[in-house]
Formats: sequence, C-alpha cells, structure tokens
Amino acid sequence: MKKTTASGFIVFAASLIIGGCGQNPMDPSGYTQQGKGKPAGTIATCMNFMQISHCPVGQANLTLTSNSLIVNNLTSPNNGVLSSFAATSHWSQAAAIDFGTATNTQLTYSTLSSGNELMSLNIQKGGGNQFSLLPNFTGSSQYRIQVYNGTALVAEQDNVDAGLGTNIVIVWPDDGYTENYTEAGRANIVIVWPDESVAFTLPNGNSITGNRIQLSAANPSTPTFNQVRVTGTAASMEITNESAQ
Repeated sequence: MKKTTASGFIVFAASLIIGGCGQNPMDPSGYTQQGKGKPAGTIATCMNFMQISHCPVGQANLTLTSNSLIVNNLTSPNNGVLSSFAATSHWSQAAAIDFGTATNTQLTYSTLSSGNELMSLNIQKGGGNQFSLLPNFTGSSQYRIQVYNGTALVAEQDNVDAGLGTNIVIVWPDDGYTENYTEAGRANIVIVWPDESVAFTLPNGNSITGNRIQLSAANPSTPTFNQVRVTGTAASMEITNESAQ
C-alpha cells in the first residue's frame, strides 16, 4: 500500500476491544489480512465487507473493490461510514487514510451500543504531520494516559480532565494501529506503531517518545457494543481489513 507523508497519508488500523478477546493488543498481525469482497468497482448504498455490514453516513458513499472498501466524499464532519455487527467485545479495522494537506481535517471513531455512544477518539490534523488526539469516555470526566516504548512504560499521566485543552499532541508517522476496548472496569483506546518511534506531548507538557499510547477511563459496566461509526473530513479512506469478534 502506498504512503505519501507529505500529504498526511497514514495507515491507520483501529482495533476496538470491549472485554477480553484473547488477542494480544500489541500484536497487529491479526489486523493486516486483506479483505475479500465483491468484484472490483462495485458501488452500493450498504454492503458487506469482511462479513461486516457497512452503510454510508451523511453524504458519504462506498465503493467495494476486490480487497478493500473505499469511503468517498468525506467533506463534512457528518459524513463517514457505520459498521454494524452482532454485539461483541472486540472490533478491529485497518484503513489507509489521507488527511490531505489542509489543517484541521479530522476523523472521529465512535463506539456505539444500541445507538448510544460509549467512547470516541477524535484525531485532528495540525501543521505537517502533527496531530492531536482527544478521547471521550461516556460517564467519565477524567482519563489516564500511558506511553510505552515496546513493553516498557515510559510516561504516565493520571486524572486528565476530558475536553478541549487537554488533548495529546503527536508527530504522526505512517503506520499506526489503534485499539479501543473496555476491560477490567476500564474503557481503553490504544494506538500502536510497531515499527516507529513517535514523539508525544502530553497535557502536562511532558514530551517523550514511544510506540504505543493507551488512554483509559473508569467504566464499571464494561458493555459490549454493536456499531462503530467513523466520520469526519479527509481526502480519502480505504478500509483493508475489519473484524468483529
């Protein structure tokens, strides 16, 4: 898959896990198998890809190729794609996203249970390859940040107030795997860059490098979920793998 960092093109694999799934969240190997769909060029309103139902949100439209699902017309924060499946504790998605050259383009990943949002992650592009991450956890006003380099914890900030002004700033490399899950009473959003060193600036001003960041908040109910919605503004988004289990 091509990468053009000058235009903000990233490979973004999102894995949303609620509860235990028996899969190592540090190992992206389970998320990289390319999907097999209908003949190339098929266009429809809603369609199945990797045995998951996908429907366009807002004015977006979908194109199914032989090994991917392309989301077109991401020109508004209300446009995107909705994945629906049986209630589960684990969802993962690999996608190539081109944020384009403009600043303030953004995508928001939201986990839904019967239409109610459980948690979300907003990714907003600044200048160059600088991005800000802003998580939101329903029912929790604060969250915890942990940054790892490999398996070693290199930075931690607890009791971070959710909301604008407390976002995390990173210099985003090409490849990233994200995982969102609730487990052991906490909701978690994880982004892993297996082969990269990433620069982070935490809300407390601490600047470090690592290849994995985990954002978590208390969530006593640890519910399952049956939908994931991705909306926002980007030049293009191509989903190459997706799993709900």
